[in-house]
Amino acid sequence: MRRRGRRLVAMFVVLAGAAALAVAFVAPAQGKRERRANPGNLGSVLGDAHGGDTILLASGDYGTFKGAAKKSMVTIKPAPGARATIQVELSSAANLRFQGLTIAGAKIRAPAHDITIARSRFTAAAQIDAANMVGADILIDRDTFSGIDVCSDCYEGRVTVHGREGQSQPVGVTVQNSLFNGGGNSDGIQVGAYGVRVLHNEFTGIHMVDATHTDAIQLYGQSHTIVRGNYIHNAASGIMAPDGTSHELIENNVIRTDGRPSAITIGSDDSSIVRRNTLPGGRCDYHQSCGILTIDAGNEGVPSRGTVVEDNVLGGLTVGDGSQLGAKRGNLIGRAARGRHHGVGAPAGVGPIR
Repeated sequence: MRRRGRRLVAMFVVLAGAAALAVAFVAPAQGKRERRANPGNLGSVLGDAHGGDTILLASGDYGTFKGAAKKSMVTIKPAPGARATIQVELSSAANLRFQGLTIAGAKIRAPAHDITIARSRFTAAAQIDAANMVGADILIDRDTFSGIDVCSDCYEGRVTVHGREGQSQPVGVTVQNSLFNGGGNSDGIQVGAYGVRVLHNEFTGIHMVDATHTDAIQLYGQSHTIVRGNYIHNAASGIMAPDGTSHELIENNVIRTDGRPSAITIGSDDSSIVRRNTLPGGRCDYHQSCGILTIDAGNEGVPSRGTVVEDNVLGGLTVGDGSQLGAKRGNLIGRAARGRHHGVGAPAGVGPIR
């Protein structure tokens, strides 16, 4: 019996030692580390980083950075007190979060996925090529796009998401909680892909400054877009979509334009929903009334069909060119929209979260 007991004790010691070795082996991979980088070694530091790590950048200009594909999220941000500028061109990169940086332009395309740019200041436009993306989880969050100009033959948005015809699944791109301001000759956001989400952004000071047409939000070549909770003011136009829309959801936005009478323009629509938006009236250019929702045949010349317009506060509603609504209910329009109202057209959580 004593020999058996000794054998059991010995086995327990061996197993316990093996378990300890296993824990010692696994623990470093599970830990989170802070790594430091400078403009000369960021690539190699990222190569050594593991999921959960944070790379702290020294002050400097990091030039064009192509990133890397990581198995789980790695954060890249300035070290305390540092200021870092970087231009990102990401195609094969994955699981990267850029935070608190000056972004001197961004280009992102498939197969890149799980990319976040947050709390950063853009000094040049962001272009997301979503033609081959499905559920890519590309996130622009709490960023600032101030006074950005684009060239005459470039995409027109400070953020542009462009796709391809025939897309049938959400590309997985979200632009949220961000500020678009400070002049410049570019649109705020231009959307041309399936299922892009534009959420809780603020647009202000966006007017034409040259021959480039500028809108706060332009929809062009897209479908199934979600435009929710945005605050557009001191801008020539709000949501501009005269080139065809399909199954868009435009809700809980506040839009106060001072240029075009139409705050939301929808052309050649198929079954989109416009609800709980506030488009205050007043006077625009040429002494015309503002705050109008326009639904017509647009540039395609095809009358809109099935558009649902409900629970909005509108300066006016224009349905033209033989277009027919799917439903119109609960709206306050023109004179009826003046004054204070409860429960109709009073969006909650509008604008960016600072």
